Amino acid sequence: MNQMTFKRLKFLILADNKINTMASVYKPPGDVSGGEEVTLKVNEFGSRMGLVPNLVVLHLRKNGIRSLQGFTKEAFASLKYLNLRYHCTSKARSFCN
Repeated sequence: MNQMTFKRLKFLILADNKINTMASVYKPPGDVSGGEEVTLKVNEFGSRMGLVPNLVVLHLRKNGIRSLQGFTKEAFASLKYLNLRYHCTSKARSFCN
């Protein structure tokens, strides 16, 4: 399986966007400049964002997120701070448990 891994990413700000679910946050895999069709699938970690093992801070405030589908402990193993201010989700606590 060809999975995305962002080992150096430690801080990510996605505030004030129109993201409504973590399942829609992704980066196309590899080089897509060749005009080939790219199919994005949920990886084995359950997230299209890929594996970000060293991400410590993630800001998602003011996006209108209603679902944390695709947001897994395995994909965000080192996460210490998650900003979900101003969202409509009640499932954020399930990630912390």
